[in-house]
Amino acid sequence: LTGLRQAARENDAFTLDAIIQRDVAWRQQAKRGTGALLDAVMQGAMSRNLTLVRVPRQAVLADLMLTDDRGLLVAATRIPSDYDQSDEAKYIVPATSDPGMVHVEEAAYDESADDYVVAASILLIDPVDGRTLGVLCANFTLAALARD
Repeated sequence: LTGLRQAARENDAFTLDAIIQRDVAWRQQAKRGTGALLDAVMQGAMSRNLTLVRVPRQAVLADLMLTDDRGLLVAATRIPSDYDQSDEAKYIVPATSDPGMVHVEEAAYDESADDYVVAASILLIDPVDGRTLGVLCANFTLAALARD
């Protein structure tokens, strides 16, 4: 939680223009597979921790993504197409719902997973002060879920 708290505090300083600039930079860097912003997120400690959670479950768990309280990407196990997730249902629904509610989306084909996935996301609340920290989203491989 410490890393997510820190990321949320750092991201609070970003203006809307700065977020748009970061999102544009992310999209360009995602196409190349490298860049300062992308590398900072994808190689950061929180992304490494998410990967440690995902690897033993990779047959079922296609990927994990973590945003801050504004929907800005702070960690992921696979490069998402955009940095600003605040306009997507996987962020909006949990962020505007009661804590503890899990938002589940309909199965959809995911090109990077090369499979159909079901996305589930949940709002993360700081147990110390009750502040919204962000949203955790998990994409589950539908074929693996059907087998289990």
